[in-house]
Amino acid sequence: MGRSSIADSVLDVMSPNEDDADDEEGFSTISLRINTSVHISSNNNLVCLNDTPASHANAIARAVVQAIQENSSGQCGIPMIDEDGRPRPVKIEVDAGITVEGSGNIVGNENVVNQVLRMRSLARKRSADDDESDTPARLPKRRREESGSSGSSNNSP
Repeated sequence: MGRSSIADSVLDVMSPNEDDADDEEGFSTISLRINTSVHISSNNNLVCLNDTPASHANAIARAVVQAIQENSSGQCGIPMIDEDGRPRPVKIEVDAGITVEGSGNIVGNENVVNQVLRMRSLARKRSADDDESDTPARLPKRRREESGSSGSSNNSP
């Protein structure tokens, strides 16, 4: 059997069991808690996200594991074993959830946001056009024809 990698250790720690908590009491655990959650409140918000919360959390966890590997004791960084030579457990918690409160809120990627903006723009234009058609059009004022000043053929003898 080969040695397990840090990534495998992290994945084992990320699926916690209640028994594991008792086993780790004597160890010098490396614990990280990262909160990148998004809380949207009020109404009619338009929020653009590049990734889903799950893929965002996975990207963060991968970046942390990579940073730990690159900065391990072999690289003169974080010691991954304790004073007795036992591997140090790594606990990573990533909260990347989304909470939306209110009405009319739109959350999506750039394409979704652009589509919503186009639809809202068209709706506003239509509304403005409808408002213009509801108001009576002003007719140009007619000039009164004065009987003495115009050379009208109606008044000729």
